[in-house]
Amino acid sequence: MREALATLTPAERRVAELILSRPHAAMSWSITEMSKFAEASDPSVIRLCRRMGSNGFPALKLELARALARAQQAPRPHPPTTGGDPVAEMMADVLQRSEEALRNAHDDMQPAAVAAAAEAIVKARRIEIYGLGASGFLAQEAQYRMAALGLPAVAYCDPVVQNTTAPLLGKDDVVLALSFSGLTQYLVETVGLARNSGARILSISPAGSPIATAADTNIALNAYRKSDNFLASPTARLALHMILDVLSMAIVERLAGR
Repeated sequence: MREALATLTPAERRVAELILSRPHAAMSWSITEMSKFAEASDPSVIRLCRRMGSNGFPALKLELARALARAQQAPRPHPPTTGGDPVAEMMADVLQRSEEALRNAHDDMQPAAVAAAAEAIVKARRIEIYGLGASGFLAQEAQYRMAALGLPAVAYCDPVVQNTTAPLLGKDDVVLALSFSGLTQYLVETVGLARNSGARILSISPAGSPIATAADTNIALNAYRKSDNFLASPTARLALHMILDVLSMAIVERLAGR
């Protein structure tokens, strides 16, 4: 939510800032109280909830409670840094951060979003997967997984190619946009072109980001929040890998039921 502040309307930003400043109190408020305290309207609160990937204010409060519970969990102690093997310490640190990234990815994922994405992919005439930079490698991984299942998927990791193919899509086609930040301007523009052409837009990106907001269905990927450099972070890529694993399993289940 903090990362999405710059993309919100003034009223939505007031609601978000109030939640961030008083998270425990916000969990006890009704939507009417929230809109009153934030000097906003009920629809502004609801729009913020949807930007964050929640169906309504009660669902957002549930996600807030989960986030607070995770924050209160005592972190696993790091191994001693004096007199120890530095490589062993690095191994333990990477393991700890990887476990945390996977746990956060699990908690952030909404089953309904995964199910909706899998259903759309299975029914699609054509699936185009877009990613740039670090997410581009995983776009190719997603293409391989879907092609292995017999699905008509192709990955494009070049913005020029993406902008060329997106306008050619139609209502029976699906775009899956992958983004660690949800802010990449090239990808935002490409998603807009695909939407204008009638394609269904799926995304794996941070809740409330411009790409998530533009998508019909977004699977929340918030791994960047625990990393100082999410684009280079192996744990962020690990979180996206886990989401692709879950999505692939959901696709297999639907193909088996045909």
